[in-house]
Amino acid sequence: MIKICQAGSDGFGHQLEGMLRMISLSLNNKAEYLYNFRKEFSFEHSNFNKDTLTSYLLSALKILSDNSVNNNLNKEYNVLYGEQRTFQDILANDKNYMDTIYCYDGAGNGKYLPPNFEEFDQFKKSLPALRRAFILDNPFLPKPSYNSNSIVFHIRLGDAVNSRILDNEKIYKLVKHFQKNLENNIIIHTDGDVDFLKSENTTIYHKNTDVLQILSDFVHANTLVINYSALSIAGHLLADESQKVICPNIAGPTFFKRISEKCVKMCNYNEYNRILNKTYSWEDDTITFLENGKIRAFGEGKYRQEDEHVFLAIFGGKTHRIIFNDDDYTKYISIRLDDLFVIKGHIMV
Repeated sequence: MIKICQAGSDGFGHQLEGMLRMISLSLNNKAEYLYNFRKEFSFEHSNFNKDTLTSYLLSALKILSDNSVNNNLNKEYNVLYGEQRTFQDILANDKNYMDTIYCYDGAGNGKYLPPNFEEFDQFKKSLPALRRAFILDNPFLPKPSYNSNSIVFHIRLGDAVNSRILDNEKIYKLVKHFQKNLENNIIIHTDGDVDFLKSENTTIYHKNTDVLQILSDFVHANTLVINYSALSIAGHLLADESQKVICPNIAGPTFFKRISEKCVKMCNYNEYNRILNKTYSWEDDTITFLENGKIRAFGEGKYRQEDEHVFLAIFGGKTHRIIFNDDDYTKYISIRLDDLFVIKGHIMV
């Protein structure tokens, strides 16, 4: 079996997401992650303690491997960094692959997905083990900074403003929407100036906040509003299934492949809530839109939002594009994608 290790660089979030994805390949028996391969960790930015971060990651590896993480391997291996080939290419062409560790950047470069990237339906099989190692049993992850149910926002500013696609204006509007209910406890993590969002029910943490504290706040949030950020992505992947996640409406080309299927697009959050737990007619039957992307439609299925008023639903072995009327979500037209069969329905409950 191919021996692999995460070799990405950049910030902690990028390396954490990459490590999660590389380990998942191993947990799903597609490769062998070498837990004892001790690379020299290095992280960009300044809001971390290197020793603590290293201890956090090594603790997770120890939990997953059920062995102590040693500084040295028991045998000598060739180490190839920055590998770009698929596992199949290596098996076909490298005679000495058993004596080699192939180091990949599991999160990619933002423009292209890395080789051997797992679709979410495969990656989620690994989540129970990953959550245990990186969250539940890891002694180096701090407790969240808040004491009650919370809505946590990640607002990226700083150097990200000119280097990636951001949807911050919609985040600002969503913050103000939640601030109207004074019972909401709102946490904002940002690396820029968002003092215009100050409110009595809002706490703002700036870029000097320890990155492990930020991760903990993301993971434990009741509702998490993620940004185009590997740390956001890793945080919501490691969170409990009950967490509600709102994501940008626009982001980079790999972003929507890297997030959970339950994420709701930000600018459509109110539209999503307008169909949540609502039942509609479906020929002689009914369909009901449930939380966490689940749909009850003469059996169980799933759905996700594609665009304003447009949802993609899979049930009964078929994929349907459901388009709601744009005034009150009382009616819809559904197009079955494999044969373009059309069904029209209306709200019942």
